Amino acid sequence: MTGLSLDAHGAVYVAGWTDSEDFAATERAFQSKYRGGSSDGFVIKIDASGKLRYATLLGGSGFEDVEGIAIDRLGRAHLAGRVSAQSDLLVTEEFWPPAPGASEHAFYAMLDREGRRLQRCLRVGGSGQSGRKLFRVTRGAKIALDSTGNAYVVANTTDDVTASKDAYQELTAGGHEMVIFKVRAPR
Repeated sequence: MTGLSLDAHGAVYVAGWTDSEDFAATERAFQSKYRGGSSDGFVIKIDASGKLRYATLLGGSGFEDVEGIAIDRLGRAHLAGRVSAQSDLLVTEEFWPPAPGASEHAFYAMLDREGRRLQRCLRVGGSGQSGRKLFRVTRGAKIALDSTGNAYVVANTTDDVTASKDAYQELTAGGHEMVIFKVRAPR
């Protein structure tokens, strides 16, 4: 387990990763079967009475780790994690398209309130386009939501990253660096 969150109704959400080929996904889960690689992420929802509402995997053929979770006012699970460059995790949008050379990327995903549909999934890497450099996520990605539903994902990297205009720190200082990005709320 790498993430834990609560919703306004007292439901508990657990997130993490597994390498189990017999993960007990619930009926009509977004992903019920382990897809291979070294791990798949998972999300479990248990309501306030202790009843399992859903358990789903989120993965592809590489490694996919869900490391952070936040729940919005509509009960949707917002996820942050890491994926290998070889991962074929379903991506609905490229935030910074990954480039060859980075072995791991961050991702942001959003599951519907029933854990049945992946409503959004963005892989965050860096393409060298528009002055952005590729980066590799080396440690956990965590997530928080603001009052309007925007998601903020933070991760750790040892690579150079080109900061956005007016960033707090525009140049890397060497060693481990923090990367934070904002994903606007769905419309």
